[in-house]
Amino acid sequence: MLQAIASHWSTLILALSLAMAAVGIVHAIMTKEDVRAATGWVGVMILSPFLGAIIYAIAGINRIRRATISAMRPAASEAAEARRD
Repeated sequence: MLQAIASHWSTLILALSLAMAAVGIVHAIMTKEDVRAATGWVGVMILSPFLGAIIYAIAGINRIRRATISAMRPAASEAAEARRD
């Protein structure tokens, strides 16, 4: 097993980097609202699959906005119910 990994390590790293880039590209296309931002991230991940996917995971995903939106959802539904009464 270790001998197979040792003899094909470059192929395994290539496959891993392409898989990471593919996941990052799909995520960027599906979640980015701004087309220019999605296109830019896709370009970064195509030009540098391994490093681009890591940079996208660190800087491209907006975690703060999502946390704020999910925190605001119960308050928004309560406000809508209060307006109905």
